[in-house]
Amino acid sequence: MEEGCDVLCIEYGYQKKQVDIDKSKELGNLVKETKEAIDKSLENKYKNVILVGKSLGTFIMNELREEYPEKKTSYIYLTPVDRSVPKECSNDTLIIFGSDIDN
Repeated sequence: MEEGCDVLCIEYGYQKKQVDIDKSKELGNLVKETKEAIDKSLENKYKNVILVGKSLGTFIMNELREEYPEKKTSYIYLTPVDRSVPKECSNDTLIIFGSDIDN
């Protein structure tokens, strides 16, 4: 990217297949798979990590917030599900809400 960042984009299989899942039952698997992908990418010894999640991804980010204490980690929540917004946020968190004003 222009700013010298590398990007790891995670697309979940159910999204690609455009099928619904029981998120309450599958969230643990999604978190596990996401953590495995991030851990593999962090083998490159990155010092700073920015996690960006949208909708369901914001739940997954919450589960991973404490996983990388040795990294300078920031979080960006895009259109989060209300229940996924952290109760307490520090300066390392940006939350962006939106609405469909055309309808």
